[in-house]
Amino acid sequence: TDYDISTSSGSYVRRDVLTINTLETSNTGTYQCSATYTEGSVATSKDISLTVYEVSSVVSSSGTVDAGSEFILTCTHSALDTGLVVAWTLNGGDPITEGITADGPTKSLLTVSSATAQHNGVYECSVTFGDVGTLSGQVTQYVRD
Repeated sequence: TDYDISTSSGSYVRRDVLTINTLETSNTGTYQCSATYTEGSVATSKDISLTVYEVSSVVSSSGTVDAGSEFILTCTHSALDTGLVVAWTLNGGDPITEGITADGPTKSLLTVSSATAQHNGVYECSVTFGDVGTLSGQVTQYVRD
């Protein structure tokens, strides 16, 4: 037999599945799933913890720089500080492997110490959160000759 239970938050239970239509940080908490006999006694019960994280990614630049000077791009994200992978690319190319440092658990810096015309373009920072998904941000950097 199927039973439907609706809540004011837009969540509902159908059989043994809890569906939350619009997941928000306020949904963080402990949920309990209980199975009862028709006589009303509890046959089994299980607590399930759910943690909802709000994630975002922002990339910023120091603007136009002169050739030969240094520039630093910053990728700031608010998310899990473990299990994430940060990758930088220029103009959609291969991942950049040099000049990347972490500044705490939620910030990645890309430093170019001597800018050339080859450093002109769109830089993208992608932050992958395990199975959760990927967020990315872009910024255009200009190098003046």
